[in-house]
Amino acid sequence: MSQPQSAPRRGVIEFFPRPGTPSLTVKLKHPLTIIGREKADIIVDDAEISASHCQIQDIDGTYFIFDMNSTNGTYVNDNKVVKAPLAAQDVIRIGKTKLNFLLVDALKASSIPLFDKYQVRRKAGQRTMLETMLAENRPTHMLRLAATYPDHSSEVLNLDHGETWLGRDSVIGNFSCDPAISNRHLLIKINRSGEVFAKDNNSRTGTFVNDKKINGLHRVATNDRIRIGATVLQLQDERDKNKPHS
Repeated sequence: MSQPQSAPRRGVIEFFPRPGTPSLTVKLKHPLTIIGREKADIIVDDAEISASHCQIQDIDGTYFIFDMNSTNGTYVNDNKVVKAPLAAQDVIRIGKTKLNFLLVDALKASSIPLFDKYQVRRKAGQRTMLETMLAENRPTHMLRLAATYPDHSSEVLNLDHGETWLGRDSVIGNFSCDPAISNRHLLIKINRSGEVFAKDNNSRTGTFVNDKKINGLHRVATNDRIRIGATVLQLQDERDKNKPHS
């Protein structure tokens, strides 16, 4: 007899705006929520928090937190993290602000509002990340980057911001498995027209496009092969998203 499947659960956070004030329980956006002082989905009035401080992602039903190169760091249960899985009852600290991560039944979560419902708590002129992009008329280009690591494992990374740093300290990818990659090895930049550029960040081992070492901004196309350390990156056309890469 098969075991009954557990009910789906949804991530929420218990937010403490200021010491001594009532907490707010808010629902995380799916699949990614950015938390920060200015350019974020959840805007927190805390001078020690960076504009875009950290993000929480739902990856196949497991929640992960990623520090976004913040000034003062992201802590889970008092341990500083760059990226880490989240478990129910974990305590997140950014700046002077504490967030409790909770998992609740998906049906119960449907009655919990998104943080955007609390517009009154945002200062005049503050906008969510999406509002900022719309206000600046910035296209929301999505870049799919197929990564193959030295152990032959692979994954597809989704890059949806204008600039993304890749390396052992980056918030996405498994680059820490490649010792030849620097902490902030490579910058991937998408301009307003959707063109993609790669730039080496004075890394120890360099960045190669089609086996040629690059300096400065170098435009890359779908069929180009980017190599950092022993890891190979390749832009993936949206039409090829379900095709395996070599």
